[in-house]
Amino acid sequence: LQRLQDSSERVLATARLEQGIAPKDVAVEDLNVVVSTQLQTLRTALEARGASITLELANSVLPVSIDASAFGIVLSNLLDNAVKYSPNDAKPIKVKLGINQNLAFVSVEDQGVGIDPNEVPYVFDQVYRVGNELTRVAQGLGLGLYLVKAITELMAGRVNV
Repeated sequence: LQRLQDSSERVLATARLEQGIAPKDVAVEDLNVVVSTQLQTLRTALEARGASITLELANSVLPVSIDASAFGIVLSNLLDNAVKYSPNDAKPIKVKLGINQNLAFVSVEDQGVGIDPNEVPYVFDQVYRVGNELTRVAQGLGLGLYLVKAITELMAGRVNV
């Protein structure tokens, strides 16, 4: 049921973005607090799938203009992929926040299978999925990273692999 609900939310979020409906509750908030709060909501389900999440907050307040609810979709998709593409029983995931060149950042690092460098330019394309459809074992719609990029850019952020 949770997977179906997540898939439905991704399809609906994609439809809203395509209609030009941007995140509407943008406010200046501390990114440390937003990520901590979102992670509390997501942690139990991720740990049930084998994830071991380490959160490293920034040493100072990170004020950003953000729609915390929309950012929840971003973080959820990144963490879902980190778990999904970590085939071992142990799935260590590190979420780190900080400042780089005066920009706040959130980094999600896993020990998964990685991405073929030839596919990196396409991972944020709508319905693109890495690998061969005939041999792929991980389920998905190919919307997760598209939503990550689209929502992040609507809030004047950037995302990269």
